[in-house]
Amino acid sequence: MDASSQGTPEVLYCRFCPSAVLRPANAHLVAHEYRLPRLPGMRHASAGASASETSETLSAFWCVKDKFDFENVGFTKTVDGHLKYLICGECDMGPIGYYDLNDEASIYVACERVSSAPPEGAPSAAVDPALLSMVAQLREAEDAKQPEREQGAP
Repeated sequence: MDASSQGTPEVLYCRFCPSAVLRPANAHLVAHEYRLPRLPGMRHASAGASASETSETLSAFWCVKDKFDFENVGFTKTVDGHLKYLICGECDMGPIGYYDLNDEASIYVACERVSSAPPEGAPSAAVDPALLSMVAQLREAEDAKQPEREQGAP
């Protein structure tokens, strides 16, 4: 199952904020069962609850081969000596998937934990004005150097 053949969206988003998480062109769909802790806001059980009450089994995942293929994802600290959970890099909600350090060739994002569009009514992701100013200054500096390069050319 290839992402391009499934009529997938161009970008997958966090379900809680407008952050882009993954481009499906960088992943492929797999039928794969795995238990992830429940997302915040889902029914939580008491401290003595069973695993079925504090986690849920998911069966469809986007499989990513390289951690640098994500748009905006964070990884938790290592759990149980070999597991890292994936969270939204913007709002820290999750887990949206997992990364088993014993299988470094595959990182899994649960299809049910991402969306094909940002949440309705979510504010658009703002760009830091200081960053925009810095980029403008760098462009101006490059433009100022351009006439010097053209004059020095034979």
